[in-house]
Amino acid sequence: MKTILKAKWAMIAVWLAAAAVLFMTAPGMSGLVREKGQISVPDGYTSTRASEIMKEAAASNGGETLHQVALVFNKPGGLAAEDTESIRQGIEKLAAQKDTLKIDSITDPFSQTELKDTLIAKDGKTIMAALMVNGGDEAVKQLPGKVEELLGGVSADHYLTSEGLITEDTIVSSEAGLKKSEYITVIFILLILFVVFRSFVAPFVPLLTVGLSYIVSQSVVAFLVDRFDFPLSTFTQIFMVAVMFGIGTDYCILLISRFKEELASAEDTTSAIISTYRKAGGTVFYSGLAVFVGFLAIGLSKFVLYRSAVAVAVGIAVMLLALVTVVPFFMAVLGKKLFWPSSSKLEHSESRVWGAAGSFSLKRPWAALLIAAVIVVPFLLTYSGKLSFNSMDEIGSNYASVKGFNIISESFGPGESMPGQIVIRNDDRMDTPEYMGLAEKISRELEKVDGVKSVRSMSRPAGEQINDFLIPTQMAALTGGLSQSNEGLAKIQSGLEEASRQLSDNEPKLDEAVSGSTKLTEGTAELKKGIDALGDGLSRIENGIKSGSSGAGEIKAGLAQAAASAGQLADANAALLEGYKKIGAGLAALDGGLGELQTQLQGVARTGRSGCFLHRTGSLSS
Repeated sequence: MKTILKAKWAMIAVWLAAAAVLFMTAPGMSGLVREKGQISVPDGYTSTRASEIMKEAAASNGGETLHQVALVFNKPGGLAAEDTESIRQGIEKLAAQKDTLKIDSITDPFSQTELKDTLIAKDGKTIMAALMVNGGDEAVKQLPGKVEELLGGVSADHYLTSEGLITEDTIVSSEAGLKKSEYITVIFILLILFVVFRSFVAPFVPLLTVGLSYIVSQSVVAFLVDRFDFPLSTFTQIFMVAVMFGIGTDYCILLISRFKEELASAEDTTSAIISTYRKAGGTVFYSGLAVFVGFLAIGLSKFVLYRSAVAVAVGIAVMLLALVTVVPFFMAVLGKKLFWPSSSKLEHSESRVWGAAGSFSLKRPWAALLIAAVIVVPFLLTYSGKLSFNSMDEIGSNYASVKGFNIISESFGPGESMPGQIVIRNDDRMDTPEYMGLAEKISRELEKVDGVKSVRSMSRPAGEQINDFLIPTQMAALTGGLSQSNEGLAKIQSGLEEASRQLSDNEPKLDEAVSGSTKLTEGTAELKKGIDALGDGLSRIENGIKSGSSGAGEIKAGLAQAAASAGQLADANAALLEGYKKIGAGLAALDGGLGELQTQLQGVARTGRSGCFLHRTGSLSS
């Protein structure tokens, strides 16, 4: 202690320099809390594993995890038609700015009318839309400000809520609570110290000592969090303020009170300080050491909220160092002025109150025990032991995210905003009828759990049971499909029999058409011969004309041949005409039969297709 007193100015200079340098260079606690101070469940628990599986699934699909944000519109007096239209237009504005807002998709009751019953509250006061944000946590934090600009003209109140937004508001609330705690702590400690010391100087020594310790220890913790992932949460600073100012003030009161007593009998201030720390220093050190070990042991816990309290151990260590360096500085520099303006003797007088209480407890221990029981037992009997794990109870209902969540809870139920999720992972593909049935079975079991309002799954996308997935419905559809298939097959068989009969009835007509075709072929051959002979006769006539008078015989012979050929052509034409008539009659009869057959086959085809479709539907449903 003598060495510390000799170097007291150097000591205080080191403290002030360290506090200034650390304060200016340390990372901001607010940013660290947002980055690394999220309260999460440790690895190995089911919720943590489910979150990991969902992230892995998103990565395997080539995308990042989407964050669901609920947008809720509310009007306590009820939404009128113009309010609903205003909300619809507001959602259209959001949809037009999806890229700017980093919104992947919007689920609303206007573009998806089948969701009206789900997204429009039955009380007529609330409309909800779901926004899927793909820009990460930062995009979610920036969303409220951007949405506010686009929805400024909507006639209903609107709020955004999600797990990320509630977490952000929790951090903001904790920061505001920290500042309020600091102010209240300083004010109350000053009042208590004024009452204890009846001095305007002494109360500031504990505040300066603990305040300096707090600044240094908080900066040290910030460096540890930034460099070594030291445990941190939104409550770390509040823990440090409460514990450090509480026990730090207590230790300072003990030391300063003892110093006041030692001044009355010591030769000088230095001797009084040395005597103070010789008699009370050990008590302060071991008491602080016990607190240090206790908070250090908390760091072994798994839950991050509890582990974050280990920062208090850092604060205790720094404060114990300040108690043996900073407090002696003020004692040595101020001396008796530390207790100004008190003019009474420095030593403590006997307290009548505590003396009477001690005497009573010694003389009547059972009575003292009974008085303590009367005070304690009512609190023990009325304590319910119920714990709340709802962080929104701690931040209050003044924040937009909490207001939105409460409105959804009242109008739709709390699960509509942040539903609980069950993740099932399997090595096989699960988009098969077998796993569809398994999903429905799991959904039925979950419905039986207390507190579960509805279950959405691959078999219940809207939260309601789909009757088409039920076995009786599937069997009915399958039976109906098979019945109609049988009817279709019967009609096909009947049509084929009718087609066979029609072909049999039209066989003579077909033979007649074939006979006509044969005659037509024969007539065509005769016609060709006549045309050839006519050509020869005409050639002979042409040669005779060219020869003049000497060719008169040739001309006469050519004319005779041409006349004969003309007769032959007339006979061939007659045969052709008869053949054409027979072919026409046969084809007309055949066409009538084939037309009736086609009609029968078309009717059968329609019946057959209907039966096959129903049959296929029944098969897929099963």
